[in-house]
Amino acid sequence: MEVPVNIFEELDKTKAKEISDAVYNSARRYLLAFVYLHEPIVFKDLANHFKMQSNLLSYHLNKLKMAGLIKNEYIAEREANKGYSKYSISETGKKFLELTKAKEFLDKVKDK
Repeated sequence: MEVPVNIFEELDKTKAKEISDAVYNSARRYLLAFVYLHEPIVFKDLANHFKMQSNLLSYHLNKLKMAGLIKNEYIAEREANKGYSKYSISETGKKFLELTKAKEFLDKVKDK
């Protein structure tokens, strides 16, 4: 997916390369849309849906996170001595979806 350069004029210019690299991959574009539609969503639910190895899913999520398109929150569970990550779309991610006209389509799907 080629992202028009003028989109970056309205996004974080320091992240332009990371955003372009992140959305170039079709799996990450689908992942970004899925997070938007189901936010907040935990890693386990993403792994169940995408049926990919957890290290590969983590890699794609990290690319989106480093580009500033998604954010995650780690929730610690003291009783179980473990935790989980909850993912949601960032403001930059929402703006990217708006500028690429994807948000309008996704909002229609989300409302159904």
